[in-house]
Amino acid sequence: MYRPNALNKDIYVYDVNSLYPFVMSKFKYPIKQISQFEGDPTILENSVDKVHEAIKSIPSLNSNSNNKLIFDFNLDSFYSYLDSLTLAQELALIHILFAILYLLIAFEFFSIFFGNEIINYFDLENKYPKLKTFFKLRATYQRYYLIWCLLKLFLLCFILIIFNLFIYFFIIFNCVIFIFKIWTGYFTCLFFSLFLEKDKYKIPF
Repeated sequence: MYRPNALNKDIYVYDVNSLYPFVMSKFKYPIKQISQFEGDPTILENSVDKVHEAIKSIPSLNSNSNNKLIFDFNLDSFYSYLDSLTLAQELALIHILFAILYLLIAFEFFSIFFGNEIINYFDLENKYPKLKTFFKLRATYQRYYLIWCLLKLFLLCFILIIFNLFIYFFIIFNCVIFIFKIWTGYFTCLFFSLFLEKDKYKIPF
């Protein structure tokens, strides 16, 4: 906005709020947050360009910071937490996860065997007639749902057994390797001690 001064000086007035489309869409007139530049109007143009560059950098800065908080921070903290756990704690955590899955399957079995009693006790078919079709389908496919739950239960048991067998044999293998190293080290030391003192013990080699 150009406005001549009473003292025959050129004063360039710029409304800062016009930089923000949201603000100018609500207010058609300046909100008295203005900047006055006397003399060369290029000062105003340079200032406006700098403000525009600053405004353009704000959304990208916010998006980068948000993405970093959502992805990097959570993943890094999760990985650092896993790294801080001992082997026994990691195994306990895995068993806790399996226990949670078993509880979910137990809840599914409860809904299979006692779902009809709950529906009849609370008279849900009459209270919610829109769900009547769902209740009928549930009664029809209840046997297949039971088979599906049993398959999930057997699969989880199989995975957990394999996992524990792997840990069991891994520990046994490490123990065997440890004992083997101890015995080989012992016999090696014994052999060298006998070899160095063969004259004392009159060993023929």
